[in-house]
Amino acid sequence: MKAKLGIAAIALSLSASAMSEMYGSASYGLLETEAGTTDFDTPTLNLTFGATLNPNFALEGRLGFGVDDDTKGPFTVEIEDFIGIYAKPMLPISDVVTLYGLLGVAETSIDTNFGDDDDDDISYGLGLSAKLQNNVDLFAEYISLYDDDDIEVNGFNLGASLRF
Repeated sequence: MKAKLGIAAIALSLSASAMSEMYGSASYGLLETEAGTTDFDTPTLNLTFGATLNPNFALEGRLGFGVDDDTKGPFTVEIEDFIGIYAKPMLPISDVVTLYGLLGVAETSIDTNFGDDDDDDISYGLGLSAKLQNNVDLFAEYISLYDDDDIEVNGFNLGASLRF
């Protein structure tokens, strides 16, 4: 499934690149993995490649890697990685600030000492970005990466984008 998502993300980005403004982003994910009744802090580093098709819509491909695990009692949990494709409707609030949503599919790999989980699921989010000078944007967003059975992964991403 990861290969299919990766190929689809590249195809979407390449087809959109001929008619749009491209951007790349890096962010830090302050994510939490809820396994059963226990919450684990599972931070990620994320890379995004996107294409803004018009002022109100973009397409994105995202790739994230876990940077730390968390242990609670006898259990240890870490996000190994994720890959996702998103539609990104945007609402410019001013010349500087834009409110946006995310809706797509992500495949997430979660490593635990009580079993691993590797599956795709609907992913969604809501964010706010601010344009700075020199084609740089800062953003903060809430994202739900995974919600299946007794495992949920969600939290906040903080990052910067470079428009080119």
